[in-house]
Amino acid sequence: METFEPLLADQPFFRGIDPSHLKDLAACASREKYSAGQFLCRAEEEATAFFLILQGRVSIEIFSARRGPVILQTMGEGDVLGWLGFQEKPFHWHWDARAVDLTRVLTLEVGCIKAKCEADHDLGYEIMKRFVQSLAKAFRERSLQLTDMFQA
Repeated sequence: METFEPLLADQPFFRGIDPSHLKDLAACASREKYSAGQFLCRAEEEATAFFLILQGRVSIEIFSARRGPVILQTMGEGDVLGWLGFQEKPFHWHWDARAVDLTRVLTLEVGCIKAKCEADHDLGYEIMKRFVQSLAKAFRERSLQLTDMFQA
């Protein structure tokens, strides 16, 4: 049986996290691979997964009736993709994520992460700190991309 603790520890999102937390999170992880053109998620689907990109590239897209798919951002190795909705209602994707080339990811099941964080509030606080930083980075990058798009 494969253990995901070393892979998680090697990802920028989890670097430096307490080893006991890695063990808990590893129970939520699985490996997946996506071929070029395959969707990791689609807009309006329930966000049940949180992805750590191990290899490859993923385009974050919105669909425009006038322009078709519009790429907001391209993510790569070491990036995180996903929502950790800690509210009671399920969270849904607001955009599509498509593999640009062969992409390998570690997938963390959101319900499992939520349960681990509820059981251990120290873990929950650590995940929330990291997640907020990740959201801020994604917001900055997508804002810059949108600014470039509309200046053209």
